[in-house]
Amino acid sequence: MFESVAQIAEYLQDRNRFGIKPGLKRMDQMLEFFSNPEKKLKVIHIAGTNGKGSTLTYIKSALVENGLKVGAFTSPSLEGIRGPFQINFEKIPEQELIDVMNKLLPCIETLDEMGDQPTEFEILVMIAVLYFSGKTDVAVIETGMGGAEDSTNSLEPILSIITNVEKDHSEFLGDTFTQIARHKAGIIKKGVPVITGSLNEEAEEVVDRTAKKQAAPLYKYGESFAIQQNINEEGAFRYCSDKLHLNQVTLSMKGEHQAVNASLAIKAVDFLSGMFKIDISKYMEGLSKAVIPGRFEKVHDDPEVIVDGAHNPAGIRAFLQTVAQHYGNREKHVVFAAFKDKDLNEMLELLTANFPQITLTTFDHPRAATIEDMKKTDSAFPFNENPDWEEVLQQSMINKTGKVIFVCGSLHFIKNIRKYFEIIKYL
Repeated sequence: MFESVAQIAEYLQDRNRFGIKPGLKRMDQMLEFFSNPEKKLKVIHIAGTNGKGSTLTYIKSALVENGLKVGAFTSPSLEGIRGPFQINFEKIPEQELIDVMNKLLPCIETLDEMGDQPTEFEILVMIAVLYFSGKTDVAVIETGMGGAEDSTNSLEPILSIITNVEKDHSEFLGDTFTQIARHKAGIIKKGVPVITGSLNEEAEEVVDRTAKKQAAPLYKYGESFAIQQNINEEGAFRYCSDKLHLNQVTLSMKGEHQAVNASLAIKAVDFLSGMFKIDISKYMEGLSKAVIPGRFEKVHDDPEVIVDGAHNPAGIRAFLQTVAQHYGNREKHVVFAAFKDKDLNEMLELLTANFPQITLTTFDHPRAATIEDMKKTDSAFPFNENPDWEEVLQQSMINKTGKVIFVCGSLHFIKNIRKYFEIIKYL
């Protein structure tokens, strides 16, 4: 039995030894063990290579502003062990997390004894389902990886969203857009509407075919809805769909890609207006308030430090576009660390083409790339190298040269960086 959140965190960390185990068998067994509590949930299911967390946050903010109780599950979280499970903007209370885990433990132990051990992520999804069931009007659930064989795909949604399809997790999802799209499109359920972001031709073909096969109404970015005017310096853009025109949508999060993510959320909330009483002015206000830790977030003023969880090539491209838009004329320096199973070569090519000064570092995680891993590229770029990321930041704090320091890469790395700056605020 668990008596503290710290014990739960240690237990879940230990489950990492079972790795990633695609498939829905264990998840279905756990749900059945609890008499299928997911059937009490109205789920919005979000898949995609990038933009899932932002789209989820925009939906949550818009619905909360309209007085709904909204469950939100996203993993990994930058807000600790309780962070993945939120109702409105409140993390699961410590005692409730302990109670839920103690309720779950006999089920986990039964599967362990059968030799089909649930993974850490499967347990996290079960915590979310048990916590949200009976307490929420809507639950917005983000996939962990892919879609078809992701643990969250055991849930029956009222709406599915596919933000985009880019290359990532190739060892599990495949090397081509078609292969990856098949996994993402696996969340499309029979008769359940699906909203998609901007997809390339190969991915769009797979999604179209799957939606047709499942008789699922399909709403595509660029066809059913779109941004008519790109985001401006004030963070505003114009949204248009067959049902709704919004002339001034304002966001706090920076970047053109955020306007696209927000447009998916607007389409989703518009769909929900058939189920709930939705006030447009209130959900516009919710969109304007939405922020996510670690998404182009300023964590220090002097020197100015921006952190961004760009951890794959598509994320790096969006990050660079935002840097160019808002910091084009400033002197810049980037600190980078990532997982070794990512496309390090392409990410570094993109960074070297846009930053005159790059520091490579690493962090404490079994999947973290070493500096040697990152230097296995053909680049002749004169990287700065320091495996001690804290020392890199300390030097940055001392040498205040007026340049903007960007820190990007793995969300696990960004979590460490944010914690560092939270601590020094109080020193």
